Amino acid sequence: MFCLTKPIDSDIARFLERQQTSRLSYSPSDLPKFTVDRQRVVIGNGPSDFVAARAALYDWRMFPPAWTRVYSAGPLKVGLSVAVAIQHLGFWSLNGARVLYELDEEYRSGFAYGTLVDHGERGEELFAVEMDRETGDVIYNLEAASRPAHVMAWFGYPYVRELQARFRRDSAAAMMLR
Repeated sequence: MFCLTKPIDSDIARFLERQQTSRLSYSPSDLPKFTVDRQRVVIGNGPSDFVAARAALYDWRMFPPAWTRVYSAGPLKVGLSVAVAIQHLGFWSLNGARVLYELDEEYRSGFAYGTLVDHGERGEELFAVEMDRETGDVIYNLEAASRPAHVMAWFGYPYVRELQARFRRDSAAAMMLR
């Protein structure tokens, strides 16, 4: 959904309601054919930073606040549908996604979501933090497998790739604990 201005609460609520029954925009068997991007960056050190990084993930703080927003109808859990608002080229878009699974291990935590049919892209994105047991380094890991879904994303593919790279950089910066 494209908007000339920042989406208002009533538009977001209607969009989120539609996402509850929406289906994934891809088949998991398609993922090997998609473009894969990865970002790994040390964001802190030690158990307290790991706990803080995990809390940041579950508060969606990895989304750069200057140009993105995440809206949901509840706390993060498997099955939760969200609306991701992105400001680009002077307008906003709302994109639907659903939390597919969570990672909850002693030294690794996070979750992945998959795109719904109301999303400009097709694919999955993993957001995770882990603590290296030897060094204590806390690492933010973002992995995405995607390909354009919307016709505008296909025509603007070079710009889409630039926007994805910007998201990875800005997301890592948003997760920095120091």
